[in-house]
Amino acid sequence: VCSSCGHVEHLFGSGGGARMAADYAVALLGELPLDVRIREDVDGGTPTVIAEPGSKRAAAYFSMARRAAARLSVLNKDYSRAFPKITVEAS
Repeated sequence: VCSSCGHVEHLFGSGGGARMAADYAVALLGELPLDVRIREDVDGGTPTVIAEPGSKRAAAYFSMARRAAARLSVLNKDYSRAFPKITVEAS
């Protein structure tokens, strides 16, 4: 994303994430632009969603977080690994 005019240039092409998600039969949660301000926020130790909560960049993070939460909320819960296997034998 151009820091002067906001023009989006797809340096590595576009649609690769969607193709990969389709190949692996998983949901595409979202896409983040290559944006110098995200790098500056990270380098400064402040997440973009805190540094600029009203920005389009933060909105992309929030959108992906909501999609991830929605996907996780409908998964079947498997507690089988949470507890050891118990075997009862007749004596």
